[in-house]
Amino acid sequence: MNRSVAALVLVLFFAGCGLFPSEDDPTKGWSADKLYKEAKSELSDNNFDKAIKLYEKLEARYPYGRFAQQAQIAVPFCLCATPLWRPPPLA
Repeated sequence: MNRSVAALVLVLFFAGCGLFPSEDDPTKGWSADKLYKEAKSELSDNNFDKAIKLYEKLEARYPYGRFAQQAQIAVPFCLCATPLWRPPPLA
């Protein structure tokens, strides 16, 4: 009896972890073309961190798409273009 209750509690606990997503992805449902255009726009605006995240999402969601190879090239470029030291934001 005690084992079955403990097992039930564990099952409910682990099932409940997936019920509440921790964050909402604004890029959910975007096409490969839209992801690529947004990443390229962030790259041209020197927002390298955002561009890297978008390129990585593009490559993960569409690994065999026509933009995946460009994303593989763009991520190392963004990493090299990112300054090593950034001044602190002005308060």
